Amino acid sequence: MNRFLIKLFLIVVCFSSILQSQSTSHNSMTGKNWKEFNHLTKCTYLIGIDNGLSWALTLISHKVDNKEYLEKTKSIIFGNILAEIDYDDLVKEVNEFYKLGPNLNIPVLFAFDYTKRRYLGETESELEELLSSWRKVFNK
Repeated sequence: MNRFLIKLFLIVVCFSSILQSQSTSHNSMTGKNWKEFNHLTKCTYLIGIDNGLSWALTLISHKVDNKEYLEKTKSIIFGNILAEIDYDDLVKEVNEFYKLGPNLNIPVLFAFDYTKRRYLGETESELEELLSSWRKVFNK
């Protein structure tokens, strides 16, 4: 039964990857795509990022014995942002991030990270340096 479910999962993932790659407008979730979606879809996407990061931490936590390392990793990934801001406000912050034209090609995961860093108190110069490096990579 377990093998069947794994095979079924892999088939679904492969099929959806093929369909995703055939779509020209949604190959990668950037600001250009972000603007096309309604508020609920945006919240759902951010919840997916949050859940994906949580799953990644859960998976590595079984492989790593150093709990201090895991806690540090968790604080780096999440900080305290999810305790301080709800998804509605997070959507508003990401919307603001994408109002700047040079940010439109930056993936949403990076916009999520930027918002987290801003809420955790990184300086404007640190944030601008980060944005500058991302813009160089994603605006080629």
